[in-house]
Amino acid sequence: ADVLQQHSAKSLEVVPESLSLAYEGKTLDLQLTLRGNGVVEPGPSARREGVRVQLFFALDSDVVPGKLLRAKEANDAARKQAKEELRQKEEERCKQIEQEE
Repeated sequence: ADVLQQHSAKSLEVVPESLSLAYEGKTLDLQLTLRGNGVVEPGPSARREGVRVQLFFALDSDVVPGKLLRAKEANDAARKQAKEELRQKEEERCKQIEQEE
């Protein structure tokens, strides 16, 4: 389960300690294997039929995945740039009005 946590954390771009894994409502013990945690893996026949194990993950409440963090930063930068452009246009307009008077 530890390897799964490490891989999931890397994929989400978060520190592994901020991510927990669960199966059927129970948090997985990372020191145990999936089987040791009571996860029943489907046999070959079931896998061919598309049966999959459903694991869930949860992040600590203050953790933001890297992709979302970058998107937020890009959005904030775009808003800041738009405000600055608007401020510059307003400033230019005020100068034109002063010159016309």
